[in-house]
Amino acid sequence: MKINEKELKIIKWTARIIALAVLLLGLPFYFGYRNPLPFANPENGIFR
Repeated sequence: MKINEKELKIIKWTARIIALAVLLLGLPFYFGYRNPLPFANPENGIFR
């Protein structure tokens, strides 16, 4: 099965859009808890 140029371009752009959506939705949760590495500072851990 051969994929033509137009179908390949659609697949690539779909992957790019999905990746951008994952980043835009995931990064606020990652940085929303004050520190992206919560256990680097013991004061930001689970047992404060």
